[in-house]
Amino acid sequence: MKSLTLAALAASAAVCGASAQAAVLYRFTSPAYDSVTNFQPPCGGGNYVALPVGGRVQAQFTTASPLPPNLNWSDDVVPLLTGWQISNGSVLLAHSTPGVRIVNFHIATDAAGRITNSRISVSRWMDGGPGPHAAGDRVAYLTAHSAHTYESYTVLNAPCSTLGTSQWGVPDTCTGFLEPPNERSRASYGGGTWEMDAPLASITDTTLQEGNAGAAGVVFTVSLSRAPLQAASLRWRTVNGTATAPQDYSADSGMLTWAAGSQAPRTITIPIHGDTDAEPDETFTVVLEDFVGMAGGASTVGTGTIVNDDVALPPPPPPAAGATPVPALTGMGAGALSALLLAARAAGRRRVRKNHNPPEETP
Repeated sequence: MKSLTLAALAASAAVCGASAQAAVLYRFTSPAYDSVTNFQPPCGGGNYVALPVGGRVQAQFTTASPLPPNLNWSDDVVPLLTGWQISNGSVLLAHSTPGVRIVNFHIATDAAGRITNSRISVSRWMDGGPGPHAAGDRVAYLTAHSAHTYESYTVLNAPCSTLGTSQWGVPDTCTGFLEPPNERSRASYGGGTWEMDAPLASITDTTLQEGNAGAAGVVFTVSLSRAPLQAASLRWRTVNGTATAPQDYSADSGMLTWAAGSQAPRTITIPIHGDTDAEPDETFTVVLEDFVGMAGGASTVGTGTIVNDDVALPPPPPPAAGATPVPALTGMGAGALSALLLAARAAGRRRVRKNHNPPEETP
């Protein structure tokens, strides 16, 4: 299921032109090399390059959107990349370097999409030629490993021992090499760390008096931590809470966009439906998602509070002291109550006529 998700993200990026947007940047830095062994002349051949003592590996890659959460080693993130490069202090390899090969590019992320582990290995033939190459030809091998799960090292001018096709279908790839003493340069390091560099989008909470009628608008503000380097966008949608649509507000969704270099905040206006009912304050939320060229900031969920402004009628006063309370009529419909009132009125008339009959004359 995850591979389908990654494929869908990559296809979406291509359709939207996001492959040209290298706006979400991930940077890797290793500790200083804990050991360096450089070639020693006379050498057996190849193009000899020394590695700096105290140097380190630095790498970066870019994507149009932040990496998905909960990636693991089986997920192929190469389709999501818009560019990459890696340097060991002496040699820099990038996606545009002629003859470069990706050997591994595995990334693991946590529930928030932060990189927790990486196994990245790239290689290039030292002669820079298109090939075909053969066993014994020299290769440069650079890694960006963030943990000790795999040995973290870099090698220059190592004689290739086996050739094949990479897992991405690239032929003429060195899949194994030898490390004869004095004929190669090698440095090791103790893993490294990743950080993400991208504009962060956040949304505010907001409140509004409900009103008695009509549709007033509650306004949410979405801001960026910095201006994007390329065009950036996000999608938003409303979600019911104790306030529900369409009774209390109008559900809606949409997209916000920023041009390269623009940091101006954007607003989202949601109509609120007033009434005269006395009720508790109610809330709903606006969710930010589907970030392109940016990532979620401190708050990606804004809460809208509809403040009740209606007052309930006071209860009737208690009966006066000594007064006999009128019994409540329960279980009686309108027709039965009307018949009862008519019967009482007729009985009252009969009593009046009886009391007003003239006295009989006595003979």
